[in-house]
Amino acid sequence: MIAQNVFSNNTETYSSPQCPQEGQTCDDGDANTINDVLDANCNCVGVVPIAQTCDDVQIAYQINDGARVNNATTVTVGEGENITLFSNLDLSNYTIKNSQGITVDNNVISNISIAQAGVYTLETTLGKTLKGQGELSISGYSSQEIQNADEGAAVYAIDDNNGTRWHTQYSQENLSTPHYIELDLGAVFNVSGFQYRRRTDQYPNGIIEKYQIYVSNTTPVTTSPENLIASGDWGQSTSSAPGDVERVADFNGSIKSGRYVRLVATETYSDTGASYATAAELRVVIQCTKTIQIDVDPKETYTYTDDTWSPESPIDIATSNDTVTIASGDLVLADNLSIDNLTVAPGASLTIASGATLSAKTTTLQSNSMTYSSLILNGNIEGTVKYERYTNAIGTSTGGGNDLISAPLANIEFGPFATENESILAPSGDIRAFAPYNTAEAAYQNYDVRATANEATVLTSGEGYRAATIDGSNLIFTGDVPTGEVTIAITDAAAGFAWNLIGNPYPSYLDFESFFEVNKSALRSDGAFQAIYGYTGNSGEWTTWNSATILDNNINSSITPGQGFFVKSKVGGANVSFTLAMRTTGSSDDFILGRASNSNFASTKLYLNSEAKERSTQIYFIEGTTRGLDAGYDAGSFMDSAAEFSIFSNLVEDNTGLDLSIQSLPYEDLTGVIVPLGVNAPAAVELTIGISDMSSYPENTTIYLEDRLENTFTLLNETEYVFTPTLNLNGTGRFYLHYSNTTLGVGQNDLDILQIYAESNPKRLHVNGQLKASTKVNLYDTQGRLVLSSVLNDRDVQNTIDISMIGTGVYIVKVFNGMQSKTQKLII
Repeated sequence: MIAQNVFSNNTETYSSPQCPQEGQTCDDGDANTINDVLDANCNCVGVVPIAQTCDDVQIAYQINDGARVNNATTVTVGEGENITLFSNLDLSNYTIKNSQGITVDNNVISNISIAQAGVYTLETTLGKTLKGQGELSISGYSSQEIQNADEGAAVYAIDDNNGTRWHTQYSQENLSTPHYIELDLGAVFNVSGFQYRRRTDQYPNGIIEKYQIYVSNTTPVTTSPENLIASGDWGQSTSSAPGDVERVADFNGSIKSGRYVRLVATETYSDTGASYATAAELRVVIQCTKTIQIDVDPKETYTYTDDTWSPESPIDIATSNDTVTIASGDLVLADNLSIDNLTVAPGASLTIASGATLSAKTTTLQSNSMTYSSLILNGNIEGTVKYERYTNAIGTSTGGGNDLISAPLANIEFGPFATENESILAPSGDIRAFAPYNTAEAAYQNYDVRATANEATVLTSGEGYRAATIDGSNLIFTGDVPTGEVTIAITDAAAGFAWNLIGNPYPSYLDFESFFEVNKSALRSDGAFQAIYGYTGNSGEWTTWNSATILDNNINSSITPGQGFFVKSKVGGANVSFTLAMRTTGSSDDFILGRASNSNFASTKLYLNSEAKERSTQIYFIEGTTRGLDAGYDAGSFMDSAAEFSIFSNLVEDNTGLDLSIQSLPYEDLTGVIVPLGVNAPAAVELTIGISDMSSYPENTTIYLEDRLENTFTLLNETEYVFTPTLNLNGTGRFYLHYSNTTLGVGQNDLDILQIYAESNPKRLHVNGQLKASTKVNLYDTQGRLVLSSVLNDRDVQNTIDISMIGTGVYIVKVFNGMQSKTQKLII
């Protein structure tokens, strides 16, 4: 059933997602804009650059895909993250350089390292004018005249007062050109311009006509060629017009880095023949730059291994850039923890205690084909949660494969889920190998990724799905951790024989005993179906759990995270509940089962092997059970009948022909009981029957396998029974399992092991078992009147007799062969 061709069509309605909230931060993809936000129509709109002066220029940054932060001067970014720098200028008007002066490509620092920390500089085409004594100081001059209060001192060239001026010395001696004055900018800048304002009084002497500008990081500035940035002729003008008063040095687009700027006057105006130099105001134009200090938080990895942290516990010291790995063991997080990523490895578990919060960009729960990770959430978790759930490879009807799973997280839409698993989830056109089971139609219905089908379908918590991957790998579920009880309805729809596919909705293991105690009343008690049925991955092979398996010390009965399984609904349907109290830690495989043994408990795992296949059935001896049907302790085969290759048992008493995968018998029956076995297998194939474990049995317990066709007894305590049937095997009557605390005797009634039962539709009487002599069957009513007599075929192990003419009621059936007889009450 599970391993058939997994593709078929299915259609559901689609509704479009809502627009995110207006004003939410976004990225319009344009590096020239900042403050990008969503408008009411879901359009991402950025702010047009507005900076016109250097004072308006801002640096903005964006870490990974997060929100942009404007007007920033410092930022701490995690090692390995990406950071992009922006400005409110047109992109062509600025560049970003690192602390070594190297331009940052596209203004993006990808996978930033600790070595890349430092000061980053935004260099623009805008200029900023330094003026006055608040921004400039005098670092040198050729001479100055100090006789007059408003004329002469070099500092008057930077007092931001046009009525005062620097004047070279003239009172004591007349110095000739060249003259110079040197300015200290206070720090290293990129010098891109120089402004000279000449004197405007009635005396034009000393107006600088020809000039040279030098820039250096040291003082005094030497007039070497490497320091020269500009030279030229400001002309011979004595006009007081504003356009003639201001002079600008011709830098011809050059920019030079330095702290000190020297103006050299090589020719000046004079109407007396003396050579003076004067300046009312000097100003330096520097390139507009902004800086941002980028600190890099080193990425630390903290590993938890079986109660031990390495290198130390991250509590109170980890940062949002650090990683935590739970490699093994069960970690209980009782304190808040804020980190970058957390990973729980297969077999490990994390419990977040009440009152504690885990904040991580991504919490990843891993699994493999053998074991699963677990998360129990009693506190809070922030960030994205992913469960990487191992899922079997796609199969065929004969070769097995496929898987039964459930969503271990909530609020997952199928469309995004299918996209995230595009290279993993087995496809067929638009159909994916992911299907719920429709009980009303007795069919799996695969989901379709199209918008008109299942793109917006939300995976239902607690529902099971048949799924398959391309090569046997992990399906990624991204969603929310369920924090409450999950209830799923099951139906008794006749078409599907009341079988429903459900599953564990939590990212943790479920304690099966707790689950079964709460939900067994919702399952079919008549017909031995108070049980759950898990698919093993082999075609037609199922693992069955019920109250008997809870007591089995070979079975670790915990349901794995995201595990799907079948249940059979009681008449009228019911609800199955998954509660938070059922959650538990674990590390087992799905349906690889270990729990302390009950003192009055024993089990037989009886296996049937061929070269290609292996099947098994369980027979338990539990105090308080009976030889008849015990709801919750006996379990019928999945889909009500055994598979084509299988081994099973029938009830010892009150047998109705139901094929049992689990049969529970009274503990005292270990001293003597005969259990009918059924085998379905093809002819001409070598078969092996044996038992896998005797550890739960009292000493001196013997288990014999009787083959009535071959008239042999095999002590399974010591050896296997190997045979090759000449005809197809189908059902019971040939094999019987004898339990005893002594060596098997030979004086038994051969007819005692016959199985006699009535079938209601069609009405037939069954007598199953090997007959060693000519045998008859008589049917009597309760008054002792003979109502039917028939001769049985002693060459057939399955005799059926038409009783359609017999009315309903209680009858006595007698089987006899002249030497032996068996009498049994029968209800028709």
